[in-house]
Amino acid sequence: MKIGFGKVNKLAMIPEENAGIIPIVTPTPLEIQAGERIDLKTGLVVRVPEGYILGIQSEPSILVHKGLEVLGPTFVAPEDEAELIIPLLNVGKGQLNLHSGMQVAVALLHVIEPVEIETFSPEEPKVLKRPPRRPRSDPFKFEVS
Repeated sequence: MKIGFGKVNKLAMIPEENAGIIPIVTPTPLEIQAGERIDLKTGLVVRVPEGYILGIQSEPSILVHKGLEVLGPTFVAPEDEAELIIPLLNVGKGQLNLHSGMQVAVALLHVIEPVEIETFSPEEPKVLKRPPRRPRSDPFKFEVS
């Protein structure tokens, strides 16, 4: 599957071919304060083939170790021809210093298919009936029966 990448900023970095996971990197150094939200301009325009969308999400190890989260959902559709801008939030307790070329997110290609909507008239809403709970004598003691 081919995805097109174009640069609108000469510092932007086009990802190299990879095994289905596309790394997204910052083109310039950034400082993000704790709790601060920024819109990262990647300098890239992405061309996605018809029938697909590109989903941008947090990279798990970056989220855990650095506290950098992609606010989402962030998607690129086939008709999108604008610069890829990713909303980021520093959920850590300190300032983040990101250098140029540092990975901040990942992109995954997803297949989309047309959905047929079917309408119906339910006869009567179903109510789930659960047996009542038995009160325990001591709420902090687990009783085995």
